[in-house]
Amino acid sequence: MTHTFVTLPVSKSTWNEVAGKLLDAGYDHVFVEETMADMYGIALCLDDLDIRPKIVCLCGSTKFKEAFDEANYQETMAGNIILSVGFYMHACGNKHGEGVGATVEQKMKLDELHKRKIDLCDEILVLNVGGYIGDSTKSEIAYAQTSGKDVRWLEPQKIS
Repeated sequence: MTHTFVTLPVSKSTWNEVAGKLLDAGYDHVFVEETMADMYGIALCLDDLDIRPKIVCLCGSTKFKEAFDEANYQETMAGNIILSVGFYMHACGNKHGEGVGATVEQKMKLDELHKRKIDLCDEILVLNVGGYIGDSTKSEIAYAQTSGKDVRWLEPQKIS
């Protein structure tokens, strides 16, 4: 009988590697459950972050509201948690869009708010409709990359 003294959460890739090696070596008796292996005082378990849905933050120009709506739908149906914009400043025909406007100070606060959403996500999805990437989106991409977030693109990135 073993007594676990410490449990170490590990990533899915680490778990798969260690579990595979233990099974290959005939140590199937150390598995207390599907996501935990007790190895005489040290227990490894799958980190909760690897079993929760992926969090995706949508980034792009707010003039492409339809692209945001479609990406939100597609990503949600794929089982992801979506973070998005709440104000489509440049979208035509939207009650919260073009013609409503925002002050320079409000725009700066919205940009900062979106970076906090990037802090919460696992990856960003850049909605680069027609290859367009505005200054705010460029800033968000740079921020995400600096923060170690994965960056995905709606359309293949054009090399200039």
